[in-house]
Amino acid sequence: MNDENYRLEKLNFVSNLNGTTIDRILNILTLVPLVYFFSILIKIQFILVIYSWKKTLKIGFWFSFLSDFCFNLAPLVFLCTIFEKWSEYSIYALIFLSFVIYLPALKYQNAIKSNTKLSDEIIANILKLSIGSFRVMLYVFTAISILAVDFNVFPRYLAKTEKYGISIMDLGVGMYIAVHSMKIIRNDKLDLSNSLVSRLLNEFKSSSIIMLIGCLRLFSIKSTNYVEHVSEYGVHWNFLFTIVVVKILACFLEPITKNSSLRTALLSAFISFYYQYFLTKKNFSQYLLTETRDFNNLVDMNKEGIFSCIGYLGIQYS
Repeated sequence: MNDENYRLEKLNFVSNLNGTTIDRILNILTLVPLVYFFSILIKIQFILVIYSWKKTLKIGFWFSFLSDFCFNLAPLVFLCTIFEKWSEYSIYALIFLSFVIYLPALKYQNAIKSNTKLSDEIIANILKLSIGSFRVMLYVFTAISILAVDFNVFPRYLAKTEKYGISIMDLGVGMYIAVHSMKIIRNDKLDLSNSLVSRLLNEFKSSSIIMLIGCLRLFSIKSTNYVEHVSEYGVHWNFLFTIVVVKILACFLEPITKNSSLRTALLSAFISFYYQYFLTKKNFSQYLLTETRDFNNLVDMNKEGIFSCIGYLGIQYS
């Protein structure tokens, strides 16, 4: 098979996909927090057992790494690939196992309550592991959505849809923006004493690594002639550029969202409503979905990625 035939085979492998049903997507989305909750219960059990032996515990790198790998990464990968067809039964199994693991922890409850210092130390270690697990869940889910799609083990109905439909990959990028916004949005800690130009420069500086990775990705794809779906983000655009643009756009909206969850929610609803309005009522979706594009116009060449930033901005403030 020559290079051109290989590219066509690879392109057909990820083309003309229509997604799956809402029920199946909800089953997978239910598994993600269940795996997270299950892993936290196991880690709590480990911490309580070790504390009962040594009365002290230092959470090191290898303990965190192995616990995240065994109880977060591996289960999620299997449940979203080879075990996905049994996702409904996996939900029941995780609920049952979580209940079974929780029961032994009750016998340590009185001993912990009697020692305030010990209780505070346990809570600090559990919180540290919980935050680490939450970040791991995001990265694993992103890796599954983006990387596993190139392999047969990943169900085709979970891969990104062509034009219409819903799949786990369609939700993956939106979830990444939503979780990412938890880190960059701090309504009660925003410092607006600096000028807009200063805040923009700081944002450009903090986003420089993401922009660099996005440029390297663009260069590597174009130089190696790697198979890509132009209809996903455009000719040159990729999701890393979308993250940078959304963060920069957020700088202009910081004065509106500062110290007000209500204004943040209203802003999200306003952006989402009018973006959907133009897509449906003004037939803007026809422009984005059409395969023809002006290759002398940089915006038209990357229309899917550029205009999707508006929708992602609405998700960020949701």
